Amino acid sequence: MSEATTLGTRIQEGRKAAGLSQEALGEHLNVSRQAVSKWESDAAVPELDKLIAMSRLFACTIGELLGVEEAKAPDAPSGELTERELAAAEAIAAKYAAQVGRKPVWSRKKKGIAGAVCAIIAAAIIAGVCWGVHSVNRKFDDMQSQVNGIQGSVAGQIGSITAQFQTILDEQNDLLADKSVQITDFDWEKKTVTLSVTALPKESTATTTAVFTAKCADGQKLTAQAQNDNGHFSTTDWVVPMSEELQISAVFTDGEASTSAVLDSVGAGEDNFSFKVYGGWSSSWNSSSDTVSLGRMDLYIENDYSSLLTKPLELTAVDLCLFRNRNKSPEKTSPVEDAPELLKSAGVVDMSAMTGYETSVKLAEGDTVIAAVRIRDNYGRTVYIPMDAWRLAGGDITTPQLPSTTYSDGSMMPAPWTPGTELN
Repeated sequence: MSEATTLGTRIQEGRKAAGLSQEALGEHLNVSRQAVSKWESDAAVPELDKLIAMSRLFACTIGELLGVEEAKAPDAPSGELTERELAAAEAIAAKYAAQVGRKPVWSRKKKGIAGAVCAIIAAAIIAGVCWGVHSVNRKFDDMQSQVNGIQGSVAGQIGSITAQFQTILDEQNDLLADKSVQITDFDWEKKTVTLSVTALPKESTATTTAVFTAKCADGQKLTAQAQNDNGHFSTTDWVVPMSEELQISAVFTDGEASTSAVLDSVGAGEDNFSFKVYGGWSSSWNSSSDTVSLGRMDLYIENDYSSLLTKPLELTAVDLCLFRNRNKSPEKTSPVEDAPELLKSAGVVDMSAMTGYETSVKLAEGDTVIAAVRIRDNYGRTVYIPMDAWRLAGGDITTPQLPSTTYSDGSMMPAPWTPGTELN
């Protein structure tokens, strides 16, 4: 395995050398593909057991994977620790011993428990009484409790060592004193976002330069030259495509020396800048009178904007609208006045069995009536989401199929619709 700047790069090199995809490596380690992606982008650090498994899978030592030692020469003895690995292990062991203050005595405790159990069993056989059997069961319960305690102690030791490795790796990969990635704006029509990125390396000179890179989920990469203001590197108004995941990194160059650092991984897909809306009315219809009656209303609106959006996505108005056929203007409108404030205060509009929105509508032969929610937001967008529809044809009232869309989390929701167009 070649020397690499970060742990994530070394994991990616090892995976590719082993001929594995991110999904295949995740299956080997019993983790998701997203977890592997975060490791390789240095947005997260694997736990100790995963590092051990990967070192075996990639045919390298943990020291090589962590970047604390160079790759062994071909004739180097296998299975031996390097002096650096041995020193690191001794340092971790000394630190753990100082924390616990004593060495665990395992064999003596196990022997004592086993001896007590054997004595109790022998006594029960000799006595041959029920009370003896009951005593044995009670002692076995005590033994099980002690074994459980030992298992908990072992788990605690593993957790402590894992945390120490996590700290070491975080310090190794953290080349920055400060960093920031923010989404300052987005263009819904062009499907782009505007980024403001800053990075303050721990070490730099007046001649240091920096280039920021945004890697999209489809592999596309875009770069921006950073401005240097006394060691603070930044770029503003950087327009990049919307993507379910944007990995932002920086490369700092001074002369011939270069170092790289991952700044953040940002969710910036279309889902992050849209509202999830669903609901409907309790409805009934009478074909003899060609009338649809709408009763209590259910309405749910979720605010799913990116947490890094500097101007939070808010509702400015919500209306219930009835459209007939291809008319672009609603024939009836009912404002849902509480919705914008509910979203702002609770982060969600959750209105169940609401009264005050009951109405009825009469259909003529060939008519289609669509009940839609119209939402307006503080970015100037107006979106129509159809909730219900009814069509009178041949004297029968039917409900046409509504358009739907699948969000990145797998949920199915009604899709936006344009007044004046057919549903299907």
